[in-house]
Amino acid sequence: MKAYTLLLALLLALPTARAELFRWVDADGNVTYQDRPPPAEVKTASTVKLRGIGGPSSKKKPPVTLYRTPDCASCDSAAQFLTSRKIPLTEVDVSTDLDNQKALKEKAGSLSVPTIILAGKVMKGFTPSWLQSELESAGYIKAKKETDNTDQNKEAVVASDKTAPDAEQTE
Repeated sequence: MKAYTLLLALLLALPTARAELFRWVDADGNVTYQDRPPPAEVKTASTVKLRGIGGPSSKKKPPVTLYRTPDCASCDSAAQFLTSRKIPLTEVDVSTDLDNQKALKEKAGSLSVPTIILAGKVMKGFTPSWLQSELESAGYIKAKKETDNTDQNKEAVVASDKTAPDAEQTE
């Protein structure tokens, strides 16, 4: 019973745990989990790898790089789109730096701005819906659930029928 209580206490503490977790069986046959190594008299002990419980995700998100120039409205829109969603971003000015221009040409094949590179994918220009879907695919943001628009479509049809000009009525 003590082992289960200890295990439950450890599981509740896991979201904040960052250290190794040790597992061993003592002389009485009790299984013990602790964040400290076992006592010297314990002959066999193992470390436990924790997966999927608490703490930040171990998946590292791919970097987002925006190649831009200072007087580019689309570049400003792309940067604002990303920063408003709290996406970590590296902005690279290609207006005067020849090394940055060379890097852009190697990665994208041309000197066009804005160019966004995300998870190895090159996006030339700024299209909010395209960038949104790429951010979702890369795990930066969660996909929005699609809503059922059937009621809205019905209302639109009824409204269009009301606004249609009436045909001449003959009796």
